[in-house]
Order: sequence, then structure tokens, then C-alpha cells
Amino acid sequence: MNDISAILAGLESTPPLLQSMLEMIEEERVVECRIPGKWTIHEHACHLATVDADVFLPRWRRFEKEASPRFTYFAGESVAPDHYRNMDLSAALRGFVKARAELLERAHTVDFTFWSREAQHPEYHRYTPRIMMRHLLLHDHFHMYRIEELWLTRDNYLRGKARHA
Repeated sequence: MNDISAILAGLESTPPLLQSMLEMIEEERVVECRIPGKWTIHEHACHLATVDADVFLPRWRRFEKEASPRFTYFAGESVAPDHYRNMDLSAALRGFVKARAELLERAHTVDFTFWSREAQHPEYHRYTPRIMMRHLLLHDHFHMYRIEELWLTRDNYLRGKARHA
């Protein structure tokens, strides 16, 4: 379980890293749909900025309150297709900083045994706070990679990637 410190450090670094990335991107590029049917930079950023408050903080609280929580959320079923496109990015980023700080504060206060509490999750064979937080870190980096890819990749390369995105 010595990876918990690294996971938490990575999660702490995401909000400023995301903000720094977004500040470097031209405003028109943020909302540009570069791959038809795929998210824009704006949509990736808004999703990343809201998932803590919408999904991970509620899950963490359930881990705190329930001996073996049973989760039912499936990605993509709970929001309209244009939900993130219509969101205020600045407001979402402010909410992200607040929600991530609360999640990390809670994570820093639990004892060692908390990280191994088992939950039931329809998508995963095993689910614990440790797995959940690592999943969140990987989720952060996945969307930040997509943002950077949409920002920097030349059109002829991006069109080829659309088949694999």
C-alpha cells in the first residue's frame, strides 16, 4: 500500500496542471470539434472538473458511512450529450479545486485499514478506496492526454487517430 502517497500526490497535482494546460490553449481551439462525434477540449475539461463532486466524493462518503457500499453508476448514462458542451468551464474549474481539496482532505485523515474496504461495483471485480483513487488519477491523466492531443496534434494525424479514440 505504499502507492497511496503517490496516488494522492498525483491527484493533488491535477487541478493546477489542468489549469496551466488550458491557459496555454487558444480559446477557439478549446471549443473546436476536431473529431466529429468526439468531445472537444472544453468537454473533456468540464467532465474532468466535475467528476469529483458528481461521482468520487459521493462514493468516498459512502465508503466512510457504509461497511460494504454497493455502487450502481455506469459512465455516460447520467448526462445529456451536450451537458459538458454547455457548461461554464471557469465555474467548473473553480468547483474542481474545491471538490478535489475536500476529497484529498478526507483521504489524508483515514487510517490504513480504510484503504482496503471492499465495495460492490457492477463494472469491476474488486473495488476499494485505494482502487477508486488510483482509478481517479488514471482518469485525470486520460482526459488531460486527450486535451493535449486535441490541442497539439496536426489535423492529418488526428484524423487517423479518430479510428482509435
